[in-house]
Amino acid sequence: PLPRPQARERPPLRRRQLQALRLWAVQHHRLVPEDGKAFMETKIGTIGYQAPEVKKQTWVSPAIDMWAYGTLLYEMAVSFKPKAVEHLLLPGHLDNVPVFKKQWKKRDPELLGLIRACMKTDPDERITAAQALDHPYFKKEMTLQSQDSPD
Repeated sequence: PLPRPQARERPPLRRRQLQALRLWAVQHHRLVPEDGKAFMETKIGTIGYQAPEVKKQTWVSPAIDMWAYGTLLYEMAVSFKPKAVEHLLLPGHLDNVPVFKKQWKKRDPELLGLIRACMKTDPDERITAAQALDHPYFKKEMTLQSQDSPD
């Protein structure tokens, strides 16, 4: 048999997630009005990443982007979107983040906590980008990076 090609080395998942969140936070600081809300005339966005409150003719906040970010983190962790398996949730299930032990047993529990904070159904309860940067999941990464850097 032929030897397998060497996989291109990628930065750890947590580092890529932190970079994406920082970019998101910087963009919103410049683009969102002071009150943080914008009127959405037409429903826009990528299907599968849209927050539940996204619809035509409504006021939205940056919380819709945190929902999308939570969906992105979920997909990066287990290779499918939560919407792809939501039909498997039990009726009356309170948490809208489907978790199956097989996919999550090797993942950092703090990651799941961050995803759940991003994907709260009520946008007013959702974590903000600034709060996400202070989340324990990213604090661990900061600690690991500072330990790796030379003195």
